[in-house]
Amino acid sequence: MVKRICAAALCVLVLVLLASCASIPLSTMWRMRDFTASDLAGVQPRDVRLAGRMDPAPLRIDAARSELVLTLTPRDERARDERYVFGLRETKVYDPRLLAERNAPRWQVFELDDKGLAAWNALRPKVADAEQRYRAMSFNFSFRNLGDFPQGIDEVVLSATLQLGLDQEPLVLTDGLRIKMGH
Repeated sequence: MVKRICAAALCVLVLVLLASCASIPLSTMWRMRDFTASDLAGVQPRDVRLAGRMDPAPLRIDAARSELVLTLTPRDERARDERYVFGLRETKVYDPRLLAERNAPRWQVFELDDKGLAAWNALRPKVADAEQRYRAMSFNFSFRNLGDFPQGIDEVVLSATLQLGLDQEPLVLTDGLRIKMGH
């Protein structure tokens, strides 16, 4: 019981640190505190959806050059973090909650592509005993824009929401993250 409380506290701490630099809402951190490795093992890869929005218009996210990244931090502090990358493709099939109270026309919705599905399926046996092997996990949306940046854009604003299953409330990965463009 004490180990579980310590693990939950560590997970919340990691999420707070991530929030301070990645614009992750506290509500997402709070919901992730109960998300366990066994929950991760139970995720059906065909149900994973990610919604992303890049502003200002007319910027769009290039699915073929963007990825969902899962990082697992081992309990052994000498071991390196394990990073798993899942390819994406656009989809029109998603739970309406993924875009709740948002300007839907500017949002793009993604699912795992064939390589992403294969990578997730290969990961599932590795995380079956993850609670003994890992102390933290995090998701990241690694995105690329479609085409060249128009002249005069000094910053890009990214928002991303992740849903790991049909019965799961979407998690806001980042909300209005401002990225300065180097010229």
